[in-house]
Amino acid sequence: MPDIDKTLSEVIEAAIPVFTVVRDPVARFWSACQDKIVQNPGSRIAEEVAAFYKQAPLAAISPEMLLDYVEQTPIYKIEEHVRPQWACCGYGRIPFRFIARVENLPADIAQAVELGLFPSAAAASIPHSNRSKPVVEDQVKQQLKSRIEACYSKDFEVFGY
Repeated sequence: MPDIDKTLSEVIEAAIPVFTVVRDPVARFWSACQDKIVQNPGSRIAEEVAAFYKQAPLAAISPEMLLDYVEQTPIYKIEEHVRPQWACCGYGRIPFRFIARVENLPADIAQAVELGLFPSAAAASIPHSNRSKPVVEDQVKQQLKSRIEACYSKDFEVFGY
């Protein structure tokens, strides 16, 4: 909203079409774990988890520790890369005209173009992801899946995952 120089009230009153893009909550958690903890142990989120555990930054942080941090930290204090998406995007306060999903982005952007939310050139400018090879083992992912789903249950509910 600062980019369009409007307050939330002005956006609502002017009926400015607002959209958001969300991602599967479990995939998003693992991506944050890999990109912000495993591959970048000096990241802000790694520092916050270390502080949560009262240990020195750059110490080894496990996926379980990251999940403990998410489970036990007030939602508004959780670092944005692992904060539930509904709390990041203003769900419930902002009337979204369209919600796109990363996993279906080309088709969702095409639908948004049909709705008149984007110019037709937008569909051609969707960035392509080049993800690095995952470093978290599948066994660990499976063991933590139900806890992750519980942490992000409202994301599953409101975004239809």
